[in-house]
Amino acid sequence: MAGFCGETDEEHAQSLSLLRETGYDNAFLFAYSTRERTHAARHLADDVPPPVKAARLQEAMAAYRAELERRNAAEARRRPPEETEVGAPPPPPPEECGGRGAAAA
Repeated sequence: MAGFCGETDEEHAQSLSLLRETGYDNAFLFAYSTRERTHAARHLADDVPPPVKAARLQEAMAAYRAELERRNAAEARRRPPEETEVGAPPPPPPEECGGRGAAAA
């Protein structure tokens, strides 16, 4: 969550560091917004300006993507490409087919 109430530049930097060090496979990243009936809405000031939240969210997304790309590239170098068949396999010969109509033929 980027831009939570009172988030400092140092705390944001720590969040980016965490994203880089943990190498999450998936991450749900978003900018903080007030939700009624929550502790934060009742007790904390939403004091991080929206442009700062947006910039911090973009930085978090970039850090996540960069780490994901680095790990994907390392995996691609580690494993040789797999051969795949393009197109559908040919149908089996009629003598290998079964079903209700097979006995009547």
